[in-house]
Amino acid sequence: MSPTLDFKPLPMQKGVFARSMYGIERLTAAMAEYAGYGHIFMWNHVHFKAVNLSPPVLVDLVRAAWIHTRFVLPWVACRTSAEEKDAWFYTYETPSNVDAVTKWATETVFWSDDPRSKAQWEDVLKSKYWKASEGRYSMELHLARASSGGGYFLMVSVGHWMIDGRALLTVMDLFFKNLRLQMQGNAAPLSSLSWGQEIVRLPSANIQAVGQASHRNADPPAQVSSIPINSEVAAPFVCPTFETPQWEGLPSLQASIQLSKDETTALKAACRRHKASVTAALVSIHILADIEIGLRVASSRKNKDASNKVLEHFNTAGLYQFSFNVMDRRGLLPPHKLAPGMSPGAFGNIVCEIMPTIHDMAAIRKCINTATDGVATATVMKGGDFWNGVVADTTRQLKGITNGGSTQEAYAAVEHMMDSIVPSIGPLCSPGVGCSSIGRVSSLGLMDDFVPSRAMADPCTPFIVEDLSFAIRATGADVMGKIVMLWEYDERVNIHLLGSPRWHSPDSWVRFEACVRRLIGNVIQSEESGKCKL
Repeated sequence: MSPTLDFKPLPMQKGVFARSMYGIERLTAAMAEYAGYGHIFMWNHVHFKAVNLSPPVLVDLVRAAWIHTRFVLPWVACRTSAEEKDAWFYTYETPSNVDAVTKWATETVFWSDDPRSKAQWEDVLKSKYWKASEGRYSMELHLARASSGGGYFLMVSVGHWMIDGRALLTVMDLFFKNLRLQMQGNAAPLSSLSWGQEIVRLPSANIQAVGQASHRNADPPAQVSSIPINSEVAAPFVCPTFETPQWEGLPSLQASIQLSKDETTALKAACRRHKASVTAALVSIHILADIEIGLRVASSRKNKDASNKVLEHFNTAGLYQFSFNVMDRRGLLPPHKLAPGMSPGAFGNIVCEIMPTIHDMAAIRKCINTATDGVATATVMKGGDFWNGVVADTTRQLKGITNGGSTQEAYAAVEHMMDSIVPSIGPLCSPGVGCSSIGRVSSLGLMDDFVPSRAMADPCTPFIVEDLSFAIRATGADVMGKIVMLWEYDERVNIHLLGSPRWHSPDSWVRFEACVRRLIGNVIQSEESGKCKL
């Protein structure tokens, strides 16, 4: 197949279109192929108001809604393959009739009778991930009864190379609107869909979409990287990792923290008072938690010389490296590339940058108390040191990488850089913490019709999306870092922590979660005079 950045018809294959991967999507495919990373998941806990809805009826309704969703967003039905090493591509086949598209829905929508919790389902779906080279459809829907609280789980498993969190939210927002029409009896019949017309909505590669494909072989500019290169400055502090003995077969590490509406209000009030975003405050808290637990784990090692070196590096380092932040770039897409009446996520693809940030260790050390034996305790109770030091520094760093890719040319340069490092995927799988913040779901104009605060009282909405959550497969043997996912749904802040059992022991993981909870609780308590408990 000749490489192309737009979907083009394949010769001798009627109705089949293909394009090559490029940039961050190709890099993410490589991470799935070689490092066991690269699937994204979304859980929706749905309560149906009709109590007599049987699983077979629900599956039929879901498959019909899924087909209508595909007609508007055809890329949900793309397959991915590889014609040679590191050369992945998408294919899309337009259905010839209703039977053909129904077959696709049957192959990508699954029902399970197994009673599992959300955390258990997360492990199951992570274990069933696939690689972009396998020729499979890139997106699946899984349905099951919720193990507690009633209702059903509607779960999405999708290759991260094809989609990011905001695009996934867009898919599910449209899917739930289609499901509502199906349940109300107002959906157009499947036979009325004019297959073939959807082809124009298949997304080109990002650099093609922003008009920068002609520069795909240009060298990326030096200013793309936010890491200052200075051989005279000590290496940034990164908490060491220690391999867990006999880690094979251990479940993936995860932890979920959900604030109540009152706690969310208090956290946001504290951030407003200090002129900081919730993301900046939470990234700062995770930096402190990472260092506290990293120093505690190092101090507990039998090799005291090694642990002393870690403490010495902590005391002398000028910088701390935060592994990555995900920056949305859909605002750079030209209007003619966007679906009328839909959010920018309807374009599909991963339209974002993954950039590290470098933080001031002098400010961080003021919020980390260390004993003579190296045992560390992070604190946010020194308000000036936390808000005016660590959080203010984090805010500057996040603004820097946000503004750094604010033009199509700068964004394309990062895409070229991402594509160029595919052959050296190894260095990306390094220790540390990375964050993906989806933000406030309501500010994206998505899922508004289905949040409990609105849908429960709306007689026209036949179901309620009680809760939703996201996860990424970060359990591969070479994924050494911790992944933090942040979002706000129906006025509640959610944090999901992910990691590999190879590089984080169960004990250190529990302590990391407890530290994050404690620090968030301290911020809330300081705002609410100790009335809120996490």
